[in-house]
Amino acid sequence: MLCFAASGLLILLTSCKKEVGPKVLRADMSEYAVVGQKAYIDLDRYSCFAIGENVRVNNSTGSITALERNDRQCAISGVSQSVNYYAFYPQNLLTNPNSVNLSNGLNGIQVTLPNVQTFRTDANGYQIVDNPMFAVLEGANENNYTLHFRNLCALLKLTICTGVAFDAIKLTLNSNQTHYLSGTGTIDYNNNKITISSGNDNVTLALPQGHVGNPLGESFYIMVPEFNIGNNGHQNSLVIEIMNGTTVKKRYTKNLVNGNSILANHIYQIQTLSFDNTISKVFSVSTNKTVVFAPGNLQWSYSAMATSHSTASSNSNDYQGGTWRFAPHQYDIVGNDNANAIGNASGVYAQTSYTGWIDLFAWGGSGYGDSRPFYYFNVNNYYYCRNSSLGNYDWGAFNAIYNPKTRNVDPYGTWRMLTQEEWNYVLYERGSNSWWRYNNVEVDFGSGIIVNGLIIYPDEITSKPAGISSYMAVNLPSNYYTISKAEYDILEDIGCAFLPTAGKMVFSSGACTVTEFNVNGLYWTDDSQPTYNYATALQIRSHGGAPSFASQTYRTDYNFCSVRLARDVN
Repeated sequence: MLCFAASGLLILLTSCKKEVGPKVLRADMSEYAVVGQKAYIDLDRYSCFAIGENVRVNNSTGSITALERNDRQCAISGVSQSVNYYAFYPQNLLTNPNSVNLSNGLNGIQVTLPNVQTFRTDANGYQIVDNPMFAVLEGANENNYTLHFRNLCALLKLTICTGVAFDAIKLTLNSNQTHYLSGTGTIDYNNNKITISSGNDNVTLALPQGHVGNPLGESFYIMVPEFNIGNNGHQNSLVIEIMNGTTVKKRYTKNLVNGNSILANHIYQIQTLSFDNTISKVFSVSTNKTVVFAPGNLQWSYSAMATSHSTASSNSNDYQGGTWRFAPHQYDIVGNDNANAIGNASGVYAQTSYTGWIDLFAWGGSGYGDSRPFYYFNVNNYYYCRNSSLGNYDWGAFNAIYNPKTRNVDPYGTWRMLTQEEWNYVLYERGSNSWWRYNNVEVDFGSGIIVNGLIIYPDEITSKPAGISSYMAVNLPSNYYTISKAEYDILEDIGCAFLPTAGKMVFSSGACTVTEFNVNGLYWTDDSQPTYNYATALQIRSHGGAPSFASQTYRTDYNFCSVRLARDVN
């Protein structure tokens, strides 16, 4: 989940140092170690000062001529000496740098925060951020020639994991209040911040062309003024776009709720943005519980191929191998090949000759007890479900599952099924009546490939995402929308879950038949009726109609449905 947290304060102690000549002024970023103030952080590759840049000191323009102590202190030459120093760095952000008079203080001095911030590094490889700072000479430290700077803006630290090429990171603040991320403002010296009176609600960090992202993660800093989201009852959000030219490659949204603040003189870290299509956003399943969905529908193969891990069975006489995994993509569905894997005239069991994957499962295939997937039992053995005396029918509870997104095997118990009540809460009870909960869509992947299904929005999405066709409306069950692969990518990047209409399979007269493939879908819930041969499934319809629950789906080997697991989030 995307979150904001002020970084830990680093206390940097500066020892006394004699001045080198009468015309050199020292500028220091060590701060006073006051709680809440941001000290300079060099280990995270962020730098303020750069050699050759100008600093306004009273009525003179000084130049940074040397960096010391890992850039936490710099030498400024070319400024006149006086008793009371007021300084501003960097000078290029002053609205009229050649006419600004700082002799009488900084209140009301006009500055401009740029709409485009240029990514550049110093000699040590640290990113230089033109974060506006002011300084007042206080105390008798180092012969009265040391200026201790404070930042007038905040820094957002974005850690991005992606292997795509991009040349810009664009940050947009969507707010029902007046908040600007760039533009003209004045220094509010009494409150240690810049108040922006006019400007833009977005700011861009421009990177060198041809930059290719690092899948292991890389950090960038973007400077923003202080702002507060008051108790206005409206939704506000930060939208982060990874751009290559004018093309949005990836998009991420962070909702801001009442009381969220970005304060000057702080660093705020936005958690790692992983753009590998792993579903990592949270979905409320009750008033006090949230989950993340698995990155794809559950799949199983009799032939483990190159991926090896266990099914639930511990009985060597019963176990015949098999591999569980999540589908490589949310939109992957097997279709008619499911029928090749299961069944003959004598019963329902796994066909050893089929080496592919299946994604439609009988209720008893969850791995209860020592049963292998699709082992044929008397139908009475399938009457019981979770919390009954005969055990837990839950694909996640007993099976180790290979996760293609992390390339790891998730131990049994990592994932679980949702109950009917939880699915109902996800689809119909979260948030207000205007909450964006789901849409029926058909995704046009090109080359004649269309996959139908249900888009479910994570909790933090409360309005139509940018880049999506304007006709998609909130929770209109009778409607469905055709979206492009590019639009699907945007929805997946912001954390949407996609349940494809994988159809269902029935066993009859010694053979399995897949029906309603890419038309309708049935997803097992964790609910059944122990006294009857029924289990509940979530039913979705590709071309309109609200999701519903088929409460009398036969809970035997004769009906096969999809499985999408979830994981609890603390």
